[in-house]
Amino acid sequence: MNADNAALSKRNNALNAKIPAYNDAATKLPGQVKDAYNAYNSSLKKEAAWLDQARGQMTSDAFKAYGAKAGCPDVNKPAKTAEAMIQMTDNVITCLKKVSTSS
Repeated sequence: MNADNAALSKRNNALNAKIPAYNDAATKLPGQVKDAYNAYNSSLKKEAAWLDQARGQMTSDAFKAYGAKAGCPDVNKPAKTAEAMIQMTDNVITCLKKVSTSS
């Protein structure tokens, strides 16, 4: 019985030693979430600006024939969600790579 008490006491002490670090991390979490959201939001704004510039280039008369040949996406349909915008950006980059390597 004493051996069981000693083992339980040891586990309890180990757990109690971890609690302050856990509480400290939990206290910092809201700030870290806010910082991550701000960084994500800033990146999305930059990506949207880039996509707008790419849209302007891809809809130009000079590019249309190349874009059609490479199977570029229709950039005239604006993305309605962040996920759709990210996918559109990926598709545009793929298209631009095809155009740049085609002859």
